[in-house]
Amino acid sequence: MVCWLTGESTLDSGRTYTIRHTTRTTRAGVRGLDYRFDVHSLHRVTTARSLSLNEIGRISLRTQQPLLFDAYRRNRGTGSFILVDESTNNTVAAGMITGPSGQGSGVVWHSGAVTREERVSRGGTVWLTGLSASGKSAVAVELERALVGSGRPAYLLDGDNLRHGLNAGLGFGAADRAENVRRVGEVARLFADAGIIAIASLISPYRIDRDRVRAAHQAAGLPFTEVHVDTPLEVCQRRDPKGMYARARAGEITGFTGIDDPYEAPADPEVLLRHGDGDPASMAARIVAHLDS
Repeated sequence: MVCWLTGESTLDSGRTYTIRHTTRTTRAGVRGLDYRFDVHSLHRVTTARSLSLNEIGRISLRTQQPLLFDAYRRNRGTGSFILVDESTNNTVAAGMITGPSGQGSGVVWHSGAVTREERVSRGGTVWLTGLSASGKSAVAVELERALVGSGRPAYLLDGDNLRHGLNAGLGFGAADRAENVRRVGEVARLFADAGIIAIASLISPYRIDRDRVRAAHQAAGLPFTEVHVDTPLEVCQRRDPKGMYARARAGEITGFTGIDDPYEAPADPEVLLRHGDGDPASMAARIVAHLDS
């Protein structure tokens, strides 16, 4: 955990600094920013890409030389450090070590005895994203019906349904939305690994969150198909089956995607479905055709 101490620069992934820890000095590269800590809401902002003056976040460091440390909660002396800018020699951050990253944590991946090739079907994930009332759920229902009807195991992971159980308790701020997408992405990846086509249907408004799910699938060697249900905002507002747009326009709710919170459309989805492309069954058939190709 680090506190960024200067307004002249920001902490960014990929940067290299000098780390001073006890009597040791070596170079350390920032491998990633896990999240920025919002001191007002106490939420973890996982969409943060950098840290600026007085901001606190959790980062992963890789040092050029080994350092012998304890977690800060056990020993302040061997659990604290500072980061120094190599070009200016100014101290830019002070940190507390929470522990080793991955290795030494006692948490390891246990491989099973059944390979993907031995399963009766090959899995993958179809990720439908779009504005509220864009028609994602209707297309997802028809897609599941079509796949199962053709003898291909599939399961629908609907965003609203998952908030009744797996994601109960998560709100709609940026950090909770990111965690919502991460959890659904992990479940979808497990389904895909089991030989099932996971159909995830949720707004998932931020591109970086969807890209992380895609990257996790690619790292596991699993197919990932992003489907953008590109329905214009005015059409979604006319539909408004749950009355959410009306409430957002009236100021009764805030942070609603498309009104006072952004929706970042996919730059290059595998399948693009536009309003007017047909009924949900026709749109689902297009997705099936893509999967078959």
